[in-house]
Amino acid sequence: MPTQPPAPAAAATRPAEDPAEVAARTAAERLGRTTVLFAYDDADLDDRARRTLADVREQLATVPGLVVRIEGHTDERGSEEYNLALGMRRAAAVQRHLVGQGIAPSRMTIVSLGEERPAVAGSDETAWSQNRRAVFVVSSHAK
Repeated sequence: MPTQPPAPAAAATRPAEDPAEVAARTAAERLGRTTVLFAYDDADLDDRARRTLADVREQLATVPGLVVRIEGHTDERGSEEYNLALGMRRAAAVQRHLVGQGIAPSRMTIVSLGEERPAVAGSDETAWSQNRRAVFVVSSHAK
């Protein structure tokens, strides 16, 4: 008796991803790689920082459910107390700018980490310039 060939297996299909979830994931990934740099002993936003924040505003506007923590950082120079205050001024400057661009303050929290988490190890201007920054951490995403 001839044998029948096995029936073809059903093609594995993945459910289509929700476009809103894809947008949220993409925005969160971009925000997690975004750094706003500052001059020495300064919390003012220069033109480069404003351009960076224009992209941040766009990401936040695209995904209204994203909530971020803005972390202010400093280089190692200065006292711990001074650097914590400077990091807070940097985070607050970023938050103020984004609020001025229409992002609700309730979507952002700020914190200063001072010199405690350098992005780059070293005690020279190259390292210091990368450590004077504000970064974004996506803390939640309302679904």
